[in-house]
Amino acid sequence: MTNAESVELAALRAGRRFEPIEALSQAGQSTNEDCARASTRAAWILDGATGLGPQRLFPGPSDPAWLAAAADELLGRLTPDIDDGMTLLRRLVADLHRACAAAALAPLGDTDIELPSASLTVAHLVGAEIELVMLGDCKLLLRGKDGRVEAFDDSPVAAFDAKVVEAMRRIQTGGETELRRITPKLTALIRDNRRWKNRPGGYGVLMADPACLAFAETVRRPAADVTHLLLATDGFYRLVDTYRMLTAGELMQAALERGLAPLYAELRRIEDADPECLSHPRLKARDDATALLVRVTRA
Repeated sequence: MTNAESVELAALRAGRRFEPIEALSQAGQSTNEDCARASTRAAWILDGATGLGPQRLFPGPSDPAWLAAAADELLGRLTPDIDDGMTLLRRLVADLHRACAAAALAPLGDTDIELPSASLTVAHLVGAEIELVMLGDCKLLLRGKDGRVEAFDDSPVAAFDAKVVEAMRRIQTGGETELRRITPKLTALIRDNRRWKNRPGGYGVLMADPACLAFAETVRRPAADVTHLLLATDGFYRLVDTYRMLTAGELMQAALERGLAPLYAELRRIEDADPECLSHPRLKARDDATALLVRVTRA
């Protein structure tokens, strides 16, 4: 019996499996830099951070899109074999490092600014528990047997994003209302924020750099107590934390009752009615929006 088969057998003996219900992933503009996937033992979501480097470093539609796709492929290979979150993350980072070296189109320069990064959340079955591994600002909601929703939706990234939004508000208050004129004035602050990636006092994100390992958060919950998972990138979760249309619990309930597509349509309706980000100041008028709804069932 292979290690993957023994891990799978252990999960089945624990009596729980993941059953994907619905997935949605749409670009905010031209390139979608998100990924999401679920198997019987694991579910994950990735949100690539828009690149700031002067030149392309990797193939594909964009550097963060390449990174997200590479991490997604690696997770598909690694999750069947590994039943510990930090071991999984260490393997993922090491394999990403090798993948970056093999695929680079140019010499890899400034780690803080140029190398792509991504937010990552993984939920996987470990024996009788669900383990969560979180780096960055992807969101995850757990719905319990009693209907209550536990939200893992807070991240140190939020404080850095808030600085940029506040700077945007000051510019808008000063009389500039066109987003295309405001955005260049925020670039220096955004670049400065990026230098806090995986540094003490900063925030953690997935990179091909073991420094990110120290920032990972892991949590375990009894699998038998959980009925559903909802994973979302921050672009989809704007319905909760930016537009205040729904609470976390209401988002989960709406996803179960109505599905993800109507929620996505409402998200874009709000954004398209506010293209200059005046009613809802935000870093992008439309961000990539990805969500994955998963049922936890008996094996």
